[in-house]
Amino acid sequence: MCLVISNSLCITYFINTCSNKRVSAKDINVQESACLSILLYGGIVLACEMSEPERIPHFITPSLPHLSGLMTYYAEDLTICEGLLKLFRDYAEQYISMLTREQCIELFATSARLLKHYSEHHCKNRVVTKRSEAIEEEFEEQQQYNDVMSAIQLLIHLGTKDFTNLCNTVSHSSKGVDTSQITDVIFFGLQQILPLMTQGLLQFPTLCQHYFSLVGVSLFI
Repeated sequence: MCLVISNSLCITYFINTCSNKRVSAKDINVQESACLSILLYGGIVLACEMSEPERIPHFITPSLPHLSGLMTYYAEDLTICEGLLKLFRDYAEQYISMLTREQCIELFATSARLLKHYSEHHCKNRVVTKRSEAIEEEFEEQQQYNDVMSAIQLLIHLGTKDFTNLCNTVSHSSKGVDTSQITDVIFFGLQQILPLMTQGLLQFPTLCQHYFSLVGVSLFI
């Protein structure tokens, strides 16, 4: 845990120094530190079966803005980009049932910024085409688009019926999140993803299935 806290401070320092151009985001040591930090946070997120798992959102929530800020610098780096999308996806999936109103809103806001920076790069610089009909080769080819899958799954988890019901429930400690707030982030995210959903991408069955699941969720809410 101490190591992750240290890396959290490193992420904050990194973003501030990059903004002031005191360090290059292209520096290999900086990139490796970013990857390590994402992996460490990902490990914590997956520890949802620990005793008192509600402690994890209390730790993760303050770091979400800094983590989403990494996408500003590394949207073109698929390793870091995919790692960030998976981290947010897993966090939304595992901790929906224990997020407070404030934690929900923070997750919505940071996810929206994450997807915005992701979309700004990939919608302009990435062409998705299917090149093979063989099942094994198709599976390997689809792995190249795991970042797209993670982005779609993140939005699905944010917009599920259980999440909507939870956020509409008023707890003793906080007021529930309005459905309109959930709807706004889902449709905003769908707007970011939509330009990537080319005919080539829709030829991958799993990606196609998840995309239309997302469309179904957006219609439901």
